Amino acid sequence: MVMEHINPMLKLVGDYLLEKYGNVRVKTFGTLALEQSIKSSGHIVLSLGSKEPCDVVVVGRDPSFTYEKLYDCTRTN
Repeated sequence: MVMEHINPMLKLVGDYLLEKYGNVRVKTFGTLALEQSIKSSGHIVLSLGSKEPCDVVVVGRDPSFTYEKLYDCTRTN
């Protein structure tokens, strides 16, 4: 029952990004399901360690989140 409510919410993230910004390059903090949902909406998901710049950072539920990781994902050189 709970998964029925979670999955549509994950889908809304990718759809919102597509409607608001078009296809974008995204770095995500969260579950694999969040990353897959964003990919399925046509966006490019970059790894957090990638030095390639992203257009959007999406933060979901990530128990290993740190502000250092957030800082690292925003650096491009």
